[in-house]
Amino acid sequence: MRTIKCVVVCLFFGFSAAPAVFAQSYNSYNGNNSYNFNEEGFRIGDYEFNNVIGKQLGPVTVKATAESEMEYDSNIFWTPTDKKADTINVTSPAVLVDMPFGLDQRHLAQLMYNADIGTFAKYSSQDYINQYAAFNSDFKLPFGYLDVQDKFEHTSDRADTEFDSEVVRNNNDASAALGVKFNKLALETGYSDYVHTYENNLYTQYGYTEDMVSEIAYYQLFPKTKALVEYDHGWINYYKDAARDGSYDQERIGLKGDITGKTQAIIKLGYQDRSYDNNTGFEGFVAEVGTITQLTERTKLSLTYDQGAQESTYLNNNYYDMHYFYMTLEQKLISRWSLEFNSGIERNIYPEVDPTLFQKRMDSILVDGLALKYNVKEWLSVKIGYTFREDLSTIRSQSYNDNLWTVGFKLQY
Repeated sequence: MRTIKCVVVCLFFGFSAAPAVFAQSYNSYNGNNSYNFNEEGFRIGDYEFNNVIGKQLGPVTVKATAESEMEYDSNIFWTPTDKKADTINVTSPAVLVDMPFGLDQRHLAQLMYNADIGTFAKYSSQDYINQYAAFNSDFKLPFGYLDVQDKFEHTSDRADTEFDSEVVRNNNDASAALGVKFNKLALETGYSDYVHTYENNLYTQYGYTEDMVSEIAYYQLFPKTKALVEYDHGWINYYKDAARDGSYDQERIGLKGDITGKTQAIIKLGYQDRSYDNNTGFEGFVAEVGTITQLTERTKLSLTYDQGAQESTYLNNNYYDMHYFYMTLEQKLISRWSLEFNSGIERNIYPEVDPTLFQKRMDSILVDGLALKYNVKEWLSVKIGYTFREDLSTIRSQSYNDNLWTVGFKLQY
């Protein structure tokens, strides 16, 4: 199942105290377009350019940021023993262009590019450049809306993967959604084509495409709250290993919008039936929940929970069953200071027995992070942070713990 989790994260949750540290799907832009949709239409860049005003050039708005961090990582290879430490400089430039067009500039076209450039002091073989590019076109029609997106990633960093070494991979996610409105009711039809490939010969057998069609019905319960019913059908096709091909059907219900006066949420709960040509399938409960609660004027709490199957590259497992919970508490302090605390747990359950160790793999990944931030100017902020990560795995070679200290600054325009 190509999860919608990362879109939820990009819309709602900031990980500034910690890097992307959970073993999730590889496509950080992945997801159903309905998650991006609000009354103003589909958008990209809300997370990357949060609180960035930008420069107005006629009807066009240009936003740019540049972030630099110096990290000390106590266990760069995520090994249980013989740990290797290193200092890493990570530079992250980003730019977003918003281009309204059409009658009364009611439509919107967007271009976005961002990158993470990691340079290791000792182990230069681990240097990486992650690049992300996205295009979005949102049309407001007399009867509803149409949105077309394409998102590309070229990455090699281990974060957000099952890998314990660098693996170069490419993802492209093209999608379209057409919505028709009838008073309080809206019907949305979506289609997405996701292509995932590897440049490393050891992993080319795991390259695949995933196509999904979706039907979603929204009903306006209250002025700012919608109920939804969703059906998805997907096909998974591997380039070099047809025996791993599969398909799934998924039904979900949920809510979207303001749940209370202080809480915004996206809630999708349901059931998925997933089958593979060569192996055990997945049948069970799936969930995608994200909330933001403004507890006070100075305190904000963000929660996310996801459960469901993820495509796997671990030995003879087609997938793993993921259970993921993450929270972020943001607290404004005196003057220009603020504090952010992050805590999460993820449990990944693999259905097949390891053919060499004769046991099943299950990972429990714990992450806690704390960051202190100071806004020097409207365009400049500095921070210092610490993150602890531990993987308690039934496979001893997969278990490890890691300490990450970070000092950095961010410029925004």
